[in-house]
Amino acid sequence: MYAVPFTENPTATVMYGPSVTDNVYNTLFVGDSLYAATSKGHIYLQLPNTTDWIPLTSGGPGYGGKLFRINGRFFLPRVTDIRYSDDGLLFQTLPVEGLNISPTEITTIYDMIGVDSVIIAATEMGIFFSTDKGEHWLPFDSGLPETENNYLPAWDLTVHNGVVYAAMLRQGIWQRTVAIGSSFGVVYRDDNQNGIQEPGEPPLPNIKVLGVLSDNLSLTDSAGRYTLVFDLPGDTVRTIAPVVYNSIQPYYRLVNGIRQNQDFGVWFQPDVTDLGISATHTAAMRPGFDNSLHLRVSNTGTKSVEATVGLKLPADVQYLGADPAPDLVLGDSLVWLNASIPFLGSADFEVQIQLASTIPLGTLLTFHSRVLPENTDQNSTDNTFALETTVVGAYDPNDKQVWPGDHITPDDVAAGVPLRYIIRFQNTGTYPAERVRLVDTLDADLDLATLSVLGASHPFTWQIKAGHVLEIVFDQIMLPDSNTNEAASHGFFSFSIAAKRALPIGTPLLNQAAIYFDYNSPIYTNTTFTQVSFESVVSNPADPSLFLQFFPNPVSTKCTVLTPSNGGTLALYSATGILLQMWPDCPEQVEINMPGVVNGLYYFRWEKGKDVVLAPVVIGQ
Repeated sequence: MYAVPFTENPTATVMYGPSVTDNVYNTLFVGDSLYAATSKGHIYLQLPNTTDWIPLTSGGPGYGGKLFRINGRFFLPRVTDIRYSDDGLLFQTLPVEGLNISPTEITTIYDMIGVDSVIIAATEMGIFFSTDKGEHWLPFDSGLPETENNYLPAWDLTVHNGVVYAAMLRQGIWQRTVAIGSSFGVVYRDDNQNGIQEPGEPPLPNIKVLGVLSDNLSLTDSAGRYTLVFDLPGDTVRTIAPVVYNSIQPYYRLVNGIRQNQDFGVWFQPDVTDLGISATHTAAMRPGFDNSLHLRVSNTGTKSVEATVGLKLPADVQYLGADPAPDLVLGDSLVWLNASIPFLGSADFEVQIQLASTIPLGTLLTFHSRVLPENTDQNSTDNTFALETTVVGAYDPNDKQVWPGDHITPDDVAAGVPLRYIIRFQNTGTYPAERVRLVDTLDADLDLATLSVLGASHPFTWQIKAGHVLEIVFDQIMLPDSNTNEAASHGFFSFSIAAKRALPIGTPLLNQAAIYFDYNSPIYTNTTFTQVSFESVVSNPADPSLFLQFFPNPVSTKCTVLTPSNGGTLALYSATGILLQMWPDCPEQVEINMPGVVNGLYYFRWEKGKDVVLAPVVIGQ
């Protein structure tokens, strides 16, 4: 910028651009060379002392945006991908993870800046950062307000004295320091236990790597590589092996700043047989309706094993078919012989059933499953599994369930006994869903290191995002709508996770999932509730009429409560058990004014005779 004397009339010089049929998004000088990026994804270069424009990219099919140069690398974000160049001449497609909004599109990038070796991007989905030259991206959103779609668009970025300033959509300006740590490396099979990956020692995919202080989790890819980035300048990183019969070199790594080649070698004790079995069902059990059972046999030993798998059906449940088909059908029992369970893998069995139309509501059904390996099992306690479920009538097909239910004892918490969760969904629209995404913000008192996938209805990918967010994506699921194919319109994802040790009595564990069909607004499940306590919060869990409903939730100043029956006593308690208000002789539906209390977690308790129900409620604006 320069000052113009009053006696001069400044004029603009016409500079013929690279294309007359395209819009120029921005220009960028590198030395005396001028680059131009166009709306059709083209990049042109004009060398010093010339008027010719040299095309550097072919453009299309991904229409482009601004051209950026950060830490010596050029970036051209497009609709479908990011093109990059390290020499300013050869532009290639950058493999990007973390910015995708579909298998063929990435989020719109409005601005990019560099702070030391960190790249920060302002996008339609919020602010993200990368520490590996733009290949892997994670949210950079600590302190930003939460929104319905879990993102907040950012338009512009600038940095001053190590502080990033972001212009946000309808949220003013947000600022924060750039304090980031990261660890990159490979997890491999260390057969000779020397802590060095050598020829013949393969990488290990799907291995959990944990940031201890940041409580962050990463999974290794097919090449054993992991990327763990945390919102802290330093952390302790360790690998969580999928079986207990192992030795890891090193046991942990200290990370300060950005560190690469943080490799971990895993040695497995040879010839250990250890199998476990679990079961779940796709939809609620209803009289006269078809349903699906999902059995998973997991190999937690150190070698591939063959086994016999069995399932016993309860009365009033008819077997319709299975994939794979059982070798034996003996009345109410199904048997699979010589089932192969690979090392570090699992085997799945899908069983189609139908409930009798005459089965009473409230009936408790128990499905008994068992696995018997060909060799002696090192730990036979998980060779059997009893799936218990209650027959219901009308229900919400998009829900979340937890076992053992509304309470877990302090002894079980101390022993690391996991909670089992299932998220169930159904396409009740009018057209097949191509993509289903589940977003589950796990309770902060759950231990990410113990997270284990138990099964799913369709092929999926999963990851842990910042803030204890579990994301599951079913891409190309092609889930039919319920009007076209009711039985096939259901899906589920099941996992287990233990509570953190030494939680005090009374600690609630709350979870709710959001279900996204294609790119529609989310459907929210119910909130599951499990409390660290010695007694159930429902006096008779098998009685489906014993439940409390209240809306809206969160509650502000008023709410409607639906109780199990007329004449009970309803009370509101704080999270620490202090009685705040009581409504005696309460009708089945009651409109109540909430007392003036601070926002947070509270409990409604309903009691009538021997029947007792306790349910959590969130009071907030």
